[in-house]
This record gives sequence, structure tokens and C-alpha cells, in this order.
Amino acid sequence: LLENYAISIAGLLSGFRIWALVVANVAMGLTERLTGRFLFHKYVPIEKARFDPHMLRLLWPNAWRTGVVSVAAYMGLQANTLICSGFLGLKATASYGLTLQAMFLLVGASSVWVAVKFPLINQLRSQGRLQEIADLFRKRVALALLTYLFGGSALLFFGRALLTFLHTKTQFLPTPLLAAMLLIYLLEAHHSLYAGLVFSENVNPFVVPAIISGTAIVALSVWLTPR
Repeated sequence: LLENYAISIAGLLSGFRIWALVVANVAMGLTERLTGRFLFHKYVPIEKARFDPHMLRLLWPNAWRTGVVSVAAYMGLQANTLICSGFLGLKATASYGLTLQAMFLLVGASSVWVAVKFPLINQLRSQGRLQEIADLFRKRVALALLTYLFGGSALLFFGRALLTFLHTKTQFLPTPLLAAMLLIYLLEAHHSLYAGLVFSENVNPFVVPAIISGTAIVALSVWLTPR
């Protein structure tokens, strides 16, 4: 995340506009992939195994569902950037993209409280200790929401002033739109935490709702944006 925002900010300050966000996302993806692979092999030394079709059959039912949900989540969260660039131009897209990156940073930072406990939650789930999961999850979600509200308030009241002080060529969206996005991503962060809890039971009931919502968001955006 730090790499992503460092590249985004440097690129926007240098006048690369929307391309700064593209390069930042590509760099973040490559870094996460390479770092994750290196650390996994460092701390979990395993021998190269032969292909096991039985294991594939066990993993496939949830794997394809998770893939579908991921595509639908992209449609709901990031496809609007492409729609914005198609109808509103690069200046508006850069402003929207910068605001979107701030939302992702805020959601990611606030969700850490819960994310770091999912290994423990998975362990408790395998032992059937559901009350302990409920107690732990409740406290962590409260911390996540408080963190989001604090960070969101700072972004809403001081974000534009900070970018003006830095003399950036790209600003956040106007305050009413910024407030609306903060509310939307608060709801997104909240239900995503509960989705993670459901996933810990090794089930994925979100395929149909994700497809419906993702498709509806893209369709409504394409229809309403020109108007």
C-alpha cells in the first residue's frame, strides 16, 4: 500500500494524471506477488509435489465461486473508473481515481484489526469454539469501524486542504460526493468483514448477490453517467 500511494502521489504531482494510478496498481500487484512468494517459500519450506486431481476436486467448488465474486467485486468497486474515463474525461477520472485510492487505503487500514485475527478465527472455527469467535470478532469490528470513522473524518475535513497545500494538480471529489463515497465504503468495509467471517467456515454463499449487484452497478453507471 505504501508503494502504491507513493507512486500515485509522485506521479500525480509530476503531471502523469490517470497513468500514475495505473502504474501504481501494477507495481503494487507485482510487489505483493513476488514478496508473498518469497516469504511463503522461506517460512513454509515444502517439496515440490506431483499434481493431485483429488485435491483439485476438493478445492474447485469454492475456488470458482471465489473467482466469480472477485470479478463481481471489481465490477462494483473499480469498473466505474473506466466508465468515468469514457464519459467524463481524464481530469474528472483522475479526481475520482485519487478519491477511490484514498477509500481503499482507509478501508485497508481499518480492516487490519480484523484481518490479523483471521488465522486465529480459523483455528477456533476448526475447534468449534464459536462463542470465542463471536467475542473476538465483535471487539475487532468495533476497532475497525472506529478507525474508519476517525480516518474518514480527517479525509473529509482536511483532505482537500492538504492537497491544496501540496499544490497538487488533482484534487479529491467535491465534499458532498466525498462524503457519499465515505458512507458507501463504510458499508462496503463493514459487510466485507462479515463476509470474511462467513468464508472462515469454508462456504461461499455470495455468488448470486455479487453477480446481481456488480452487473447492476455497471449497467446503472453506463446509463446514468452521460446524464
